[in-house]
Amino acid sequence: MLPRDAITADQFEFDEGLLDNAIFDLFDGRSLRVFHATRLMEHEVEAIRQDGLRRLSPHLVKTRIGNAENAGALSHSEAQWLRQHDIYTQRPSGRRDGQVCALLGRHKLTQRSAVEMLLGIWGGEAIYWCAGDDMRRRLR
Repeated sequence: MLPRDAITADQFEFDEGLLDNAIFDLFDGRSLRVFHATRLMEHEVEAIRQDGLRRLSPHLVKTRIGNAENAGALSHSEAQWLRQHDIYTQRPSGRRDGQVCALLGRHKLTQRSAVEMLLGIWGGEAIYWCAGDDMRRRLR
């Protein structure tokens, strides 16, 4: 484990690997309960139970859209449109790539404004963020 004085704010900003390692070292052998808020389809719930949460990636976004189309939840044209308007096609330098966003504690989950879009619209922010109001209504 790194001594506290060996890690500076500059290192956190420029060396994400160092930060990740320091956090993993801090929690080594300990449990941390966090909450992830995303509206899911039944097949997605089963996939998470089997494989766990996966980090955000272009592949994950395309797979989720394709699986929703295969399940009949999206038409072919809706799926095509979403593939062309996800966070990676609209904002390719996004800072959430490789992340799993989570909440510490349940407090935010009790605030409707904090989770309304996350739980009310399918796909998570990577899919619905750039979708526009008409598609967001469809994904509800």
